[in-house]
Amino acid sequence: MSLWRWYCSLLKPPSEKAMQRWQKMKARGKKGFVWRFGVLGWGGLMFVAMTSTELVHRSPLSRSATDYAFDILLNLLIWPIAGYFFGSHMWGFYETYFSDENMHRPTR
Repeated sequence: MSLWRWYCSLLKPPSEKAMQRWQKMKARGKKGFVWRFGVLGWGGLMFVAMTSTELVHRSPLSRSATDYAFDILLNLLIWPIAGYFFGSHMWGFYETYFSDENMHRPTR
């Protein structure tokens, strides 16, 4: 049993409304989902959060503009890549969660 299948077995089966929302997202394709929810959504949010946190918590007196630019570029590299993997894994989770096998299992 895969980790996603085991985790989905612990959750309630999805509602009909949630199933319809997933079908709409699925119709747009995996690539669009990963970019929209992974790279731009989660990766973008993490980029903004982590960049602002680093800029606020480090002393501005001891840093040059190059240090700030390096931090921003590093975060701009890391978080979209992490967002891509997050989106890919979420696609896999939703595929398992909304699968026919999970829809027709008995509820606890």
